[in-house]
Amino acid sequence: MSEKQIFQTSSKKRWYAFSWMSRALIIGMVVAIVCVVYTLGKIQVPPFPTINTNAPLTAKSTAKLKNSKQFKEFTVVRSELEKIKRDRELKHMKHLGNKNRINMGFYVSSWSNEVRQQSLSDLRRNIGHLDMVAMESFFTVPGQDTIVDKADTAALNVIHQYKRKAIAQISNFSGNDFDGQTVRTILSDPAKQQRFIDDILIKIKRNGFSGINIDFENLQLDDRKPLNDFMARIYQVFHSEGLLVSQDISPENDDYDPISLQKYNDYIILMAYDQHSIESNAGAISHQAWVEKNLDELCSKVDADKVILALACYGYDWPVGKVGKTLTYDNAVILAHNYNANIRFDRESANLNFSYKDGTGMRHDVYFTDAATYFNLIRKADDWGLAGIALWRLGSEDARLWSFISRSLDHDHLAKEPFDFEKISKIKVGGYNILVMVRFWIW
Repeated sequence: MSEKQIFQTSSKKRWYAFSWMSRALIIGMVVAIVCVVYTLGKIQVPPFPTINTNAPLTAKSTAKLKNSKQFKEFTVVRSELEKIKRDRELKHMKHLGNKNRINMGFYVSSWSNEVRQQSLSDLRRNIGHLDMVAMESFFTVPGQDTIVDKADTAALNVIHQYKRKAIAQISNFSGNDFDGQTVRTILSDPAKQQRFIDDILIKIKRNGFSGINIDFENLQLDDRKPLNDFMARIYQVFHSEGLLVSQDISPENDDYDPISLQKYNDYIILMAYDQHSIESNAGAISHQAWVEKNLDELCSKVDADKVILALACYGYDWPVGKVGKTLTYDNAVILAHNYNANIRFDRESANLNFSYKDGTGMRHDVYFTDAATYFNLIRKADDWGLAGIALWRLGSEDARLWSFISRSLDHDHLAKEPFDFEKISKIKVGGYNILVMVRFWIW
């Protein structure tokens, strides 16, 4: 028998192969580490496009600007705040039982594919925190008594998969504005009303919705009775089918008669935003005191159990002297970061704002809301014993909202389970804290 061990050989070929393979492996690992370090060092916040605001206004934009309203600064005296507080405490005492707050989200898909993707991604991530989703679904057709179906089936599938309520929003938004004339024509003709309602019901059943949300704006009604009668008919038809009925109303708008409308709605949704709009001067989107003043007025006429408070989860960018543009929360923060602008938290309004000059030298004023704004308003909703809150809109909000939206924020619960305000005291971009402000405030 040979004295050599198995696989033993006098040749050095195996040793040379092993040596070179080991060296190649070590060199490869070093190169990989260098590449990773270099890549991490090059990570940057994505650039925000420079907006050329020196371009001439179109005829439509000029007309909007001429008709825009210079909104006065909102003020509220101490006596009004004390009255609001007394009313809220009284409502809270009258709110019986332990019914959970409804968390509702508005889903928008028709604006652009980018907005649709924002909405859909947000819905998929956070559907577990929501009870109802009001989907932008059906739109009036100018001059007709029918609707066009734009329901997003992908979103519907997500909502049905998680066994949440899908609510179809019927809107009179057409082109770039709300079409009040078409709605007024339908309201004035009972036959047109019936065809309109029948068309809605067919499409509601076909898509498997749990109810409807009527969003008719810019109506400019001389008489509110036709709208009340329309809602009475809608309510009767849809309730007989076991479907929910809700309606959006805007503050300080005489088109709506809340005392009558509460009889024909399961929920009245107060759109507590656009205190300053893209067509007005720059200012707070939803001043805290302004919101509560309007909430106080509504709850003096409508049972709080029927009121859902809709929150502004967005911002506006106003070039000086020009029509503004809508921003998401992320847009606003990245914009401030890219222009090295100092974001200010206004303690009176609990809204945020900053100014900057774009690449052409044009000054912009930006106002927006964040998680602290939402926290304060949700706390007020819970203290009032409202039916719930709604987010306008999914995909546009400050994502820190989701850290507290599923818990009760009324005074008693916060006393038992204090909230960690550090969660909403820092603004982040790209995973890094770029601004730290001690700015949480409850008034």
